[in-house]
Amino acid sequence: MQEAANYQRLALTGVHPSSRLFPYAKCATNACISFCNLCEEGGDPKHSDEAITFGYEALRIFPEQAEEIPIAFAALGWSYRLRYSLSGDDKDFKHAIGFLEQASDASKNRPIPWAKHGMPDLYRNFTCAYGQKFRRDRERADLDRAIELGQICVDSSPLISHKAAYLSYLGELLLYRYELSGNQEDLIKSTAAAETALEQSFNTGYQRPAILVRYARTLRRLFDAMAEPKHIERAITYVTEALEKYSNVSFAHKTPYLSELAAAYQARFKKFGARRDLLTALDTYEIASTNLSAAVKDRIEAAVAGGMLAYTTGCVWAAAKGYCVAVALLPRLAWVGMNTRDRQKKVTFASGALACNAAAASIEINNLQHAIELLEHGRSMIWRSTVTSKNNDTSRRKGPSPFLVGKPYRR
Repeated sequence: MQEAANYQRLALTGVHPSSRLFPYAKCATNACISFCNLCEEGGDPKHSDEAITFGYEALRIFPEQAEEIPIAFAALGWSYRLRYSLSGDDKDFKHAIGFLEQASDASKNRPIPWAKHGMPDLYRNFTCAYGQKFRRDRERADLDRAIELGQICVDSSPLISHKAAYLSYLGELLLYRYELSGNQEDLIKSTAAAETALEQSFNTGYQRPAILVRYARTLRRLFDAMAEPKHIERAITYVTEALEKYSNVSFAHKTPYLSELAAAYQARFKKFGARRDLLTALDTYEIASTNLSAAVKDRIEAAVAGGMLAYTTGCVWAAAKGYCVAVALLPRLAWVGMNTRDRQKKVTFASGALACNAAAASIEINNLQHAIELLEHGRSMIWRSTVTSKNNDTSRRKGPSPFLVGKPYRR
């Protein structure tokens, strides 16, 4: 995949836009799609940024009535959707939905070859965008919209190899709705979708690890509901198989996979009380939180989950370590380039709760000085975010005061 993306980038150097417009625009579109595939597989945010650059370059060259316009819109929407999944910036979500809608509108009433296989993937990106928004904002309307679009995606896909991935993600969305409502029908549908997806997937496909992990999560929920050991054993087996593909490489999605494996061991410990499962879960959460190639939010979630598990089971030293890792990652969660609303929401919610929990764990191990430092760190982050949001709020700026205009400055 990396080699294909590099060749696409190299092809652009051999075609000049001033002399050969269409070949150059097609090369830019292909480069955008290649880097989207690369980002989807590896989770590197740099690849989504490159995809966006090439997508805009393609749109700049193509005329409005070109048959390739829907493809360029769809590729650019895909690029922004991938960056939204990594950054959580609401601006990226709006751009993703906007470009995907333009791709849908541009392909209507046009007998273009792309529509047959491209429209299902377009609906997949719609589904993923709304699903990711639900995971961040927990709004039921976003989840219902994602499930509706996901079903359209599955029904319209002509390829079994692609339908497996679509079914798997639809099953995950149904599982989210089951966790919200407790409706057993959603759990049954989620299990059926996950089983069918696994049967239709290929052992060598890069989507198979994601399909395995999603099915494992469904099996873990079945184990919670029915307490049958076979479900949790299969969940652990499937996540382990997914992780084996990336055992010797740095991989952004490895942290969510490790967190799911730790959650499976945690569920088995909760039912049967084997201390070996507890220790394995704590170690796996720690490994997940230290994966440098993963998204910061995934590392924080793993550290917090490990800290909570350790604290509730009396392993206060492990709890203190997990919470401290999460607090140390907070400045990277809400980076300066993010818009004010998102930074305020992330920092205010995360800093206070995490700093307090980390301080409580430090007090448990009699490290009072460190507890004070953690609380001060959380307070300073909230304060900096508040000051930044006030400084960046241009709506309050109404020009200079009439009482100061024309008056000399006095010391």
